[in-house]
This record gives sequence, C-alpha cells and structure tokens, in this order.
Amino acid sequence: MTRYIYLLVLFFLLLSHHSIAQQRGKTQKERFEIKIDAFMQPYRSDRKKALYHLLSRVKAEKAVPEEDSVYVALHTFYQSNRKTYRKLRLNSLKRYPAPPVTFPGYIRTSIAELDTNYKEVEKLQRLSNIRTLDVEESSVVERILLVSILIYLQDNYGISMDEIIENYSYGHKIFTEKQDDDYWRVTRINRLFITQYRWNIETNIVDRVVVWVKDQEVQTAGWLGEATFKADTPELELFRDIMTCLWSLYDRKNHNLNTGCESVGAFLKANTDRYVALRNNRIARLPRLPEDWEENYTRKEDRIIDDLVIPSDKDTGDERYHLSESVSILELGYHNLMNHVGIQLSYEVGEDVDMVLSWFTGCKAYAVPLQYAVPLQKDVWRLTVSLDHIAFSFIWNIRTDVISEEQRWVRK
Repeated sequence: MTRYIYLLVLFFLLLSHHSIAQQRGKTQKERFEIKIDAFMQPYRSDRKKALYHLLSRVKAEKAVPEEDSVYVALHTFYQSNRKTYRKLRLNSLKRYPAPPVTFPGYIRTSIAELDTNYKEVEKLQRLSNIRTLDVEESSVVERILLVSILIYLQDNYGISMDEIIENYSYGHKIFTEKQDDDYWRVTRINRLFITQYRWNIETNIVDRVVVWVKDQEVQTAGWLGEATFKADTPELELFRDIMTCLWSLYDRKNHNLNTGCESVGAFLKANTDRYVALRNNRIARLPRLPEDWEENYTRKEDRIIDDLVIPSDKDTGDERYHLSESVSILELGYHNLMNHVGIQLSYEVGEDVDMVLSWFTGCKAYAVPLQYAVPLQKDVWRLTVSLDHIAFSFIWNIRTDVISEEQRWVRK
C-alpha cells in the first residue's frame, strides 16, 4: 500500500513541478514563474486564510464560486497575462509530434466504466489555470482518472501493483494535434494506458476525454521508439533523453534489444555532470536561510525521514539515505523532492486542502551551500522547506544523491 500511495504522490509531483521563490530566471517560462510566485506570495501569509476558504468551498461545492474574491484575483491575474500564457502553451504544444493513427495492444474504455468523480475535472482545471504554463501541466484530468484506471487494470486484467509500478516506470510519450486556434488534441501514452483530450489553451478546460487501457500482450518491439519532442534548453534536452531511455527499457526487457540505455542507474552515472549542472543552477536561485530563522521554531528530535522522504533508500551500516534512482532520474532541480517534502508536511495537519494550497502558493524554500574542509566536497547543499508552523531540512549531495542530517521544527 505504501508503494501504491507513493506512486500517486510521485505522479502528482511530476505534473506539478513549478518554481519556489526563485530569485532570477533565464527562459521566458522561468521569468514568468517568478512573476506568478510573486503574485501568490501574499497567499502564503496574510491572505492564506482567504485562499484556504476558497479551496474548502471548491472541495465542498460542485462548482468554483466565481464571486469569491480570491478566485476573482486569480482570474484577473490570468486575464492580464493572457498573451504570455498563450505563447508559453503554444510553444510547448508545437514541440511534440502528431499522434499515431492506431494504438495496438490498447483497448478503448468508457469513462463510465471507471469508478471516478469525473465532474471534478473542470473545476480543478479552472483552479490550476494560473499554474498551467505548458502541455505537461495540462493533464489534471489524468490525475483525476489515475486511481480509477489502476484499479480497473487490477480488477479486469489481474495486473498486480508491482507490475503496474514497473510498467508505469517506463515513462510516457506526448503527442499534440491542432484542432483550431484555441483547441488542441493532446494524447498521453504510457505502457499502461492512454488518455486523450481536447485542451482549450485559452481557458485551460479539457473535454472529449478518451481512455485506452493496455491488454496483457507484449507490445511490438520499437513501437514509438523514435517519437520524441523538440528541445531547446539543457533541461528539455536532458528530459527528452530521460524519456527516451525509460521508454526503451521496456524493449530491453521484453525483446532483449540493445537500446543504448542499459538501466536507470547507468543513465544516471553517464549523465551525472548534466544533472549536477541543472541542479546547481536551480538550487542556487533559492534565497539563503536567514540567520535568525530558528528563533521562531522548536527542534523536534524524532526521526521522520522514512515518512517525509519516501523516495529514498537507506544505506546499510550507517544512517545515510540515498535518493532512489526512480526519483533521481527525474529530479532536474529540486522541485519534486522539495514539493514532496512540502506535501508530506501538510499531511500532519490532517487536511488535504493544505496539500493543494502548498501547490498553489509554493513552499518557503531556502538553500545554503556547504563546503567540507576534509575531504573537500562540492555540490552539497542544505535545503530547508517551511510550511508556516512546521519545517524540515536536510543535506543533499546532488552528485551522489546522499541525503543526511535531516531535521524538523515546529513553530513556537
């Protein structure tokens, strides 16, 4: 069950990575993320209760309350930046190829067969509009359907959770096709299922959702192996290579093909310098931890890294943890790891609205570079994330993925 929950949390994180209090940005998207964070900053402090109230209403009611002052502010921000949203979304859509004509080995499944609250899709798409800057972030619908699809696969095809996790780990492919000036058809394919929907890039609303699930037959060798997307930044280039590698591991296992990617571990080792460069670049943008920061907190001595940093493997013989390969391969900065910690911290409150709130506003995150005299080590940072009344920090060697000296505080 823990692995099942982790899979869902990881899926959420991979679709919702965004900047957290960045100081500067290089690409237009990064610069605009900073602008969004600045706009959302009051909702981490004096206006937090108002945002909490909106999210609570959305959870309880069947529709987004358009008269709510926070929703009006969010909508107004979007309207005043419509051209930027549209440009970024179009740029991302144009990176991807058109979808294949057929989906061999997948069976079309009616939404009605899936035990899900599909009515949640529209209101969540409307709420997530302010944070949706590219097609990767458009698929709230897939998050809504994910649990139901996994249960459907188990109940109807007898696929075990271990098989589900393994097949899901082979990554995904995105395909896009223009319908008209505002609508694009988006197709997301993984080794378990396919979701296809029409995305309105002006409103962020999706409709005409179709789902296919994978039968138990082994897929044809090399299927979609050449399909990829255009990359124009070091981050996108590495992400493209990651997805190519993960997708190819299916053929390596099932068809004994030499695909050029031996394993996740081998890929990480071969691309260590690329990861380190991207991680250092991202982490260095975070503000430094204020000297008097701890004065407002009380240190908690109980160890909770097993709960807070689920995607880690403990070394035998000492107290150090390694970020697991399945998470490390997708961590191009710090977002997934820090967001995961933030989400886990929000669970302590016992209210899932806090998790969504932390995604909306971003956590307060800080980074301090560490240098050890003997032996001299580079690429080591202490990261600290704060969710108001609770905080968590740890040392992360971004080259070796060792996590150590975790600490937790509660506000006095």
